[in-house]
Amino acid sequence: MEIENDVTTANGFDDVIPSSIKSDFNVAEHAQPESDDLSGKPLSNRLVATAPAVRKAAYLELAAILGGESGPPDAEAAAEHADHIPRLLADRAPICHEGALDATIAWLEYVSPEAVVGVAGAVAKALMEKHAPGKYQPKAIAALLSLLRRGGAEPVQSALEAGVRSKAPKTCAAALKASAEALLECGAAAFDASPHLKQLPALLQHRDKSVREEAAALVGAMRLCLGDGVLAQLKGAPEDRINALREAPLPEPRAPLETDPSSTATDPTDTGAGPPAGAAAAAAPHVAMPPLDLLAKLPRSKGSKEPADAWEKQTLSDKWSERKAAADLVASLLEGQSSLKPADHGLVLRPLKRLYQDANVNVAASAIKATGSLARVLGPGFRSLAQQAAPALVKRGADKKAVVAEAVRGCLAALSTASCLTLAEAAELALAAMSRSTNTQLRSTAARWLAAAVSAADAEGVGRALDALDAPLQLLEEDATAEVRALGLEAAAAVGRKLPSEAAVAWVCRMPPKRAERVGKALGGGSGGGAAAAAPPKRPSGEAASLKAPAAAPARAPSAAPARPASMTAPSQVRPPARQASQPSVGGGRSSGAAADGAKKGGAPRREKASSGGGGGAGEERWREPDLPSSDDLPPALESEDLPPAAVRSAMADASWSARAQALGEVAAQAAGGGADALSPLRA
Repeated sequence: MEIENDVTTANGFDDVIPSSIKSDFNVAEHAQPESDDLSGKPLSNRLVATAPAVRKAAYLELAAILGGESGPPDAEAAAEHADHIPRLLADRAPICHEGALDATIAWLEYVSPEAVVGVAGAVAKALMEKHAPGKYQPKAIAALLSLLRRGGAEPVQSALEAGVRSKAPKTCAAALKASAEALLECGAAAFDASPHLKQLPALLQHRDKSVREEAAALVGAMRLCLGDGVLAQLKGAPEDRINALREAPLPEPRAPLETDPSSTATDPTDTGAGPPAGAAAAAAPHVAMPPLDLLAKLPRSKGSKEPADAWEKQTLSDKWSERKAAADLVASLLEGQSSLKPADHGLVLRPLKRLYQDANVNVAASAIKATGSLARVLGPGFRSLAQQAAPALVKRGADKKAVVAEAVRGCLAALSTASCLTLAEAAELALAAMSRSTNTQLRSTAARWLAAAVSAADAEGVGRALDALDAPLQLLEEDATAEVRALGLEAAAAVGRKLPSEAAVAWVCRMPPKRAERVGKALGGGSGGGAAAAAPPKRPSGEAASLKAPAAAPARAPSAAPARPASMTAPSQVRPPARQASQPSVGGGRSSGAAADGAKKGGAPRREKASSGGGGGAGEERWREPDLPSSDDLPPALESEDLPPAAVRSAMADASWSARAQALGEVAAQAAGGGADALSPLRA
């Protein structure tokens, strides 16, 4: 070292100017890298090179080879480099990540499922933990989906479940997004998202916005693929959040991707016109939830061998809220389900059936709704249980509470629409219930059930059930209440519309005349089936014409009508029933007691035989009393002539004697109000 100035003349070393010091030591500030040119080395060597840039280039070269960019795809090369893929994905150098993902996607495109099995676990874990939360998330998710389709379903499922449980928000959000994509792309048959249901209520309320959004997106995908029943399984989620998810639009359906690349070959007959083949698959419904083990889902006592025993005890609780919760639990578990595992579901129906008669209407309604849900899922498998439940349901249909009445009607309709009961069986059960009770509400429920059962049956099923339907329908049509009669006619009209035209005409023709007329009019107002062709039958010319209520009495020729007594022609002679009780009858000579006696026996009054004497006038033909309906045809005949009006008939059945007396007065006033010529024989 040389110093320009003599340090001895200076005051000290500190006074030396640094720039004046010269040194022979010369070292570069940055060390030059050792020459490592591996461009001529084999690809297998460059894939494990120490230099990140060399590895990146090797990864991209491998992706080009496997993807067919540098020649036809080589399946042997894909199998040869299978062991390198996990090491590529585990590379710590950020500049190598994209190349590693490209190579992985290309490798999964052509590798055989057998070669994937050995490395699927490591590949799925690396993709989920290292790459999905990072910068190249789309490529990482695409690689996961390719692995799922290539036989790595279980490793992918496990990796995504672990990711959803992760405490890191980025990892959790990425796992949720990948799960939604897997469900939409591959369908519920290939990817089971149900294990995420336990975490979703908490994730929907997560502090991180991205986690909340991806959780909501996964719920939307599950609704699209599995139905809205998944919302009922989000236990603990706020009600407003559930409502928002229910109202949110569903994601666009996608065609499930094929697992075999050869199946995606273009059809040579395809001209390019029309929608692509994937459009039909996209419109097709996705695979439903797997069969549910209902008894295993219901509460069970610890150590008990009896299934759902704790749930059954809950149905016997003294608190109505607990009984209702037990019934609601069954309905919530069945929501969205399409099938159940085979089991003795009578263990579920029997407690529910006991709740039909619960004093609390809300409990009864919940039990009835749960029964309807069970019937819809089981379908024909619920037949034996449906025959047990239907009589109790119809009996409960007598309840006037709207919440119970609506539940009963919905459940009975489900028994028919789900093919739990045939139309003939429904008709027999309805007839048995109506024969035991004249309750208006009960018969109204039975009529609506028959109408729903007829609508659910096909023409062949309706034809087979005609004999079974006649009795209950006629009972409804002749009911004392106008509402029930109207419902009965609607059900009868539904039967006629289901039948072919010829069968409908034949069915109407075999009815009694008055009933045929009513049903024919009801059919005339409908459409379809035999509605247009069915008409009320005409009686043969040899039979007595049925009684009709003319809108206006037509003018009759003097020779066309037989002579009548004065009491039948003079309006002033028509007396109220109270005065006529002691007067002779219009038939001439018969006392009111004889008429009353005939009425008590349930038949029509006896007609007096024609005679040449007895006040008829010498040489004059004695007037004959017209044919009156029998006791069986009397109610329809009275109804056809509006005798008395529906409101008056209702008042005559009132519990108050004053209301009944007033109704009788109105009947008398109506009978006395018209002219004699306008009176039909029945009115007279």
